[in-house]
Amino acid sequence: EIGEGTYPELLFLRNKNNVTLKGASRDKSVIAYPNNDSYETGSGGSVSARPSLGASIGKSGGRSVFLVESCDNLVLENLTIENTYSIPSHKGQAETIYFNSNYKLTVENCSLISWQDTFLCKGKVWVHNSLIAGHVDYIWGYPEACLFGESEKRSRGGGWPSHGGA
Repeated sequence: EIGEGTYPELLFLRNKNNVTLKGASRDKSVIAYPNNDSYETGSGGSVSARPSLGASIGKSGGRSVFLVESCDNLVLENLTIENTYSIPSHKGQAETIYFNSNYKLTVENCSLISWQDTFLCKGKVWVHNSLIAGHVDYIWGYPEACLFGESEKRSRGGGWPSHGGA
């Protein structure tokens, strides 16, 4: 469970099944961190130490706020995850969540917010009563199935979700 507050964190979850991250409320349980491809190129890999806010996290960390690898039955509920990286001249790739698993993810009553590439999904994804906001390709990936129910996809400044994989 995640209490009320704003947490400046990068999250990494690997090789764990049946995990639920449940916030106290969507608006009051916020995980926010500025990360971007200009800080760290690529999608990510193992990192053992947490960097200072806005600092480079090493070549294996990737550009997302939450990197998920090889996890089944992950549930995100009642929280906001936001990639706060924003420079007007360069939004760039800045995932909020990179779900790099060919398994199941459930997003219930959450907000996922960034600019470019907000939500990358693979596997089987169910998004319900949630907001996904971004500018360019803000929902993308290579899912087996990605279903949205009673959710909002919001453009931040004239962008669009990807029509490629997701």
